[in-house]
Amino acid sequence: MINDKHEFIAFGQFYLRLGHCHLGRLVVNPQHRGQGIINQLIQQLAIKGTKTLGNTSLSLFVLTTNPSAINAYKRLGFNEFIYPESLPLENCIYMTLEQPHWLND
Repeated sequence: MINDKHEFIAFGQFYLRLGHCHLGRLVVNPQHRGQGIINQLIQQLAIKGTKTLGNTSLSLFVLTTNPSAINAYKRLGFNEFIYPESLPLENCIYMTLEQPHWLND
């Protein structure tokens, strides 16, 4: 995401992982944190990703050392879920969200 001043404010990717539109490499520029940008980023990625991949569920990984991100994801409706394989990183939580209501808005 780039703002109207052409400044980088956020970045993320999506791909198919275990049947979910998986959101990865989510990052918000530190100068723009705390402004709800992660909500916009996730919603934009989810809309494009689910349409591209043909599904309606989302997943992501988050580090346990990032409580502000965990809380943001929970506010969006994500829940912790047991990952069926070994986790890619230590201190990592796997979160999923089935059929977000805002995909239909």
